Amino acid sequence: MNEASPAARVVGRQGELAGLHRFVDGLRRSFAADATRVVFVEGPAGIGKSMLWLVGCEMALGRGVRVLRSRPAETEAGYAYAALADLLREAWPEAKRVLPRQHLHALSVALGIADDAAMNIDQAIVQTATANLLLSMSTEQPLLVAIDDAQWIDAPSAAVVQFVGRRSARRQLGFLVTQRSEAESTVPFELDRAIPDAPVERLWLEPLSLGALHKLLDDRLGLTLPRRQLLRLHELSGGVPFHALEIARALRRMPAIPPGAELPIPASIHDLLRARTGRLDPRQHEALLLVAAAGNLALTTLRAAGGDPAAVSAAVDDGLLAIDGDILRPGHPLIASTIYDTTKAARRAAHARLAGVTDEPEARARHRALATIGADEAVAAELEDAGRRTLERAAPERAAELFRLALDRTPPAGHQARDRRALALADALYRAADLPAAGAILDTLVPRLPPGALLAEALIIRSEVHWYTATSFDAVADVEAGLVAAGDDPRLLAELHYRLSIFADFDLHRALDHARSAVALLEQHDPKGLLASALMIEFITSVMLGDEPLIARLERALALEPKNPTDATTIPGIWWAAIDRLDEARRRFEWMLELDRNSGHLSGEASLLTRLAEVEIFADHYHVARDWADAATAAARQQGDESADPARRVRALVDAHVGLHAEAWATAQEGTRRAEARGDHVIAAAWLVVLGTVAAARGDHAEVLDVADRSAAQLAAIGMVEPLRLGVDHEQLEALAALGRLDRARELLDELEGRQARVPRPWLEAALVRARALLRLAEGDLAGAIAETDVVLGPAGPSWRRLDRARTLLVRGIILRRARRPREAGAALDEASAIFEAIGAHGWLERARAEAGRLGRRRPGSEALTPSEQQVAELAAMGLTNRAVADRLSLSPKTVEAHLARVYAKLGIRSRAELGRLMGPRADAID
Repeated sequence: MNEASPAARVVGRQGELAGLHRFVDGLRRSFAADATRVVFVEGPAGIGKSMLWLVGCEMALGRGVRVLRSRPAETEAGYAYAALADLLREAWPEAKRVLPRQHLHALSVALGIADDAAMNIDQAIVQTATANLLLSMSTEQPLLVAIDDAQWIDAPSAAVVQFVGRRSARRQLGFLVTQRSEAESTVPFELDRAIPDAPVERLWLEPLSLGALHKLLDDRLGLTLPRRQLLRLHELSGGVPFHALEIARALRRMPAIPPGAELPIPASIHDLLRARTGRLDPRQHEALLLVAAAGNLALTTLRAAGGDPAAVSAAVDDGLLAIDGDILRPGHPLIASTIYDTTKAARRAAHARLAGVTDEPEARARHRALATIGADEAVAAELEDAGRRTLERAAPERAAELFRLALDRTPPAGHQARDRRALALADALYRAADLPAAGAILDTLVPRLPPGALLAEALIIRSEVHWYTATSFDAVADVEAGLVAAGDDPRLLAELHYRLSIFADFDLHRALDHARSAVALLEQHDPKGLLASALMIEFITSVMLGDEPLIARLERALALEPKNPTDATTIPGIWWAAIDRLDEARRRFEWMLELDRNSGHLSGEASLLTRLAEVEIFADHYHVARDWADAATAAARQQGDESADPARRVRALVDAHVGLHAEAWATAQEGTRRAEARGDHVIAAAWLVVLGTVAAARGDHAEVLDVADRSAAQLAAIGMVEPLRLGVDHEQLEALAALGRLDRARELLDELEGRQARVPRPWLEAALVRARALLRLAEGDLAGAIAETDVVLGPAGPSWRRLDRARTLLVRGIILRRARRPREAGAALDEASAIFEAIGAHGWLERARAEAGRLGRRRPGSEALTPSEQQVAELAAMGLTNRAVADRLSLSPKTVEAHLARVYAKLGIRSRAELGRLMGPRADAID
């Protein structure tokens, strides 16, 4: 399947795609008694039924199944046999070949192919002829009858399909049918009763998730929306792909939309909805307008606002309103938008009536604002208070709308109030992860503010925005300006030094000085609970500068940390991940993610998802890491960070571990170039870790040394002595030993052993074992080299990650082969290969198998295929393309190619034809 294929365009339907895979695969074989014979896809208009139908047809064609298609239209529902004519159009040559003359003539007349005015169409003959034709075709080749939008099929055609269903038992004939419905309905053509022995797979399509909607917009339109707009689009469209795409297309044609403003509704959707709402009488329209203006409304409040509860019943019956106990809601967000899109005077009147009867302060303030024309300080002040209360309740998007309304209602002379409210709006937008909008407001606000607390607070927020969207230098410049603006305010000075300790990552000595200044101030005055985080930053920065880890300082910080801190830090998780305490690291990042989501503070979500991805890489859970990395990239793009470098870097690191070396290398090369151009040493060093990982897995020792030199330069530039997991010197050590550069290798070994003594960590211990073994090998001490790797013998062994154990076994196998102990070498290499394959480290797997191939062992037969190779071989033997095999097994096409190359080598064959002959007897038995 290519990128333009229907399957490549389906988003968020993994379960449904799996159901289609199972169904279509069944068409390749004689049906078992309980095999699925019918797939019924249903759901509301625009939900994506037709796209799945196209995917099912494409899957069937790709697996050698004949497909007959019909797509009835509403305009043809009154024409007899219109759908049947569509269905049999491509089968007519077979009809002329297999049908008796009488049946062929009757069918040709029914379908309008022949004109015989004297002949009355006998429905029984048409049904029998069609059934005989399709059943005959299914004996030659598996056959799929695919009908899209079955609700529009004409009655005579429907009767034919029902008849065919009853005759299709035990044949390689299946049905794929879609139907529009608002709730689960009966199976079309009574196929569930027509084929009683076979279950029907019903696929009810639910609305897309928020993440799936983000991917849909990116894939189809190349559009990334700020999170607040994405949330509103999801709400407004109800997760229906068609509606979401139409609204997004209209949105793309418009200038920027301010916070709280409504998204555009395209005319194509408006026309459909107005046709439904245009029949309302004035009392019903009034009631719906009050509900739309409120979002949801109690019947008692509707009555108090002058609405007529008696007018509600018909709207509920028509689906325009929904009622839950005493609460009225719009039947669909698009209906509310259409009703609300009335005259401005009518909207203002509705809000004025609601403001007079609403007890909830935030809602009353909003209604007063929307009922008011022009500036009104009393209304603006009420809105500002409501916005602050809403922000405290972890609803930054809603708070941003209230602050925007407050700004709009602020009188021109109220400069101080206007600036204060603009800052509140920027803060709410920052918390809601709409970084571009927050930055735009701050860029306008900061230049006009005089020195003082308000300017310092504005610069703190802008530094946070720059930290995510620009560079450390930009963030530090903001905070340094804030130090000048803050004067002698100890609260602000403490927070500013604290921010500098984070942002000055380009100079660790400077960062440590600011961390110590922050701690000293916060020990005296800590209203925000920042002392714990400042102590953690002081701890990790001193470690990276080469000091002994002061664990007592970290433990004190953790003890001081509030239960719900306002500014939790990732430092404990980073530390635990560095020393392989991965469960604790994972819990820390998950806790922070939950904390931020519960508080509505979403600007750090992408960073936390990236950290979780790193933990899963270190745990050898590469599929989980990939999912976290993809989620991090999506979150970064939603908050306006188009580069999303940390998330993309960790995704490239996943690729490097699973053997997608070309992709990882290209991405990391470009990322390194960008970081070096910006002078961003930390990000450059992080990208170089990806390059070092790829070079090491390839066995390219010279490239490892080049990358290590570049990495060392980046780390030295910021004063980093202990990079934790940010360096590649452990890979450099192995490369030096392998290349025979023994003096430099011994120097680096001494350095790394010193670091390991200061900060013990299993992954570095494993690297040191391998390096010492390779050094002894280079020195000709085979016995000593083997002894170094004895640590991995036995079922228990050291508490290393699986990748480190397998890499050490690989080194042991190489040494044993050099020592001419092939049996022991083979055992070590086989165990290494098994681990590499189990965790999905395919690049290292190739290295291990290449080493095993040098042992000169007898080529194994087909029974020596690994489970993954066996699966790929069997599917390829069935005639599936590499892409089809990849889709079936959730692999990349390149991984499939690699598996097949190994299969060919193991089986001693050179072509798919030989593979098919060799595995043919087993291919039909694949489940």
